[in-house]
Amino acid sequence: MTIAFELDHGQKSLLIATIAIFASFAAAAYSNENHASQHAANVQPIRLPQQDGGQDSSHRQQMQHTRDQPRSGSSCRSSRFREFHKFTLLPVEIREIIYEHAMRQGSTFTLPIVPTSSARPEKHSVLTQCVPALCYTSRNERAIGISVFVRNASFQLYREGDAGVLACWLELMSSGHDFRSIRKMEICHSPQTRLKGLRNDIDLLKRCPGLREITIMLPLEELYSVKQAVVDGRMGIVVMRALTGSGVLAKFELGALLDCESLRKINFRLSGNSRFVLWWYTRALHRYNDLQLLLAWMAKGFEIRYGRPVEMSMAAMSEKGQVFHRVVVKSR
Repeated sequence: MTIAFELDHGQKSLLIATIAIFASFAAAAYSNENHASQHAANVQPIRLPQQDGGQDSSHRQQMQHTRDQPRSGSSCRSSRFREFHKFTLLPVEIREIIYEHAMRQGSTFTLPIVPTSSARPEKHSVLTQCVPALCYTSRNERAIGISVFVRNASFQLYREGDAGVLACWLELMSSGHDFRSIRKMEICHSPQTRLKGLRNDIDLLKRCPGLREITIMLPLEELYSVKQAVVDGRMGIVVMRALTGSGVLAKFELGALLDCESLRKINFRLSGNSRFVLWWYTRALHRYNDLQLLLAWMAKGFEIRYGRPVEMSMAAMSEKGQVFHRVVVKSR
């Protein structure tokens, strides 16, 4: 299981603009404070009437001269910085924006929660190695940092037990409070690791009420039913029959997605080796119509059940990410 952290240009511009606005407010506040301090330094002291002889006039003039002298540069700088040392007093919304911008420095990265199949998910050292350094500062900032990190990450599930690992990780990091912060998830159904259907992950998906986008990767080879027979004493492939839309729906149990109320976008990625994808694209592309009907049926199901549109997309791509065909279906 891995975590992908990405930044698009629109989000980056918004973050930079927000931080610039915050910096302008801070500069204005400092300018007003500096102006007020200079004004206070120029105010002449009130002369009180002398009582019982009091202090002599020369001593009073010396005190007044000392008071009117400007401060040294070092003392001014130290007093300025002391005025703005409570970063944690900023509103949580502003701190979240700043933390998000800081986490995204370095563009895209991908980190494994459990790097090997033999790693034990319950080990704290295994599950905490992918969190940002901010999460090790204080308990309060850790809670904010984990929420920002989870909200902007895409969780990629590859093996059959990855759903349980992710649930364990969220329980450990935030006592389960950040299930609602998950926005994006990717589920890969490869024959070597997990070709069990989506029903194994539906319990996790139901615990993520904030999930907005899900990407499901399906191997093209598994969209066909293959019948084999012995020909001339050898095992040979007799026929490869493409599954219909209803067959794909039943095999991968995709109907479970209709139980995810908050979904706004569902992406299907049909992948395989380059030769098979090229053959499929040139010889069996007409089968794509059945899959388009499946997308339209699912989009209509979301509209009927929840009264809102859901964007459905499907793309055939090679192992290297080359897209051969793509279609987008919207319920409205």
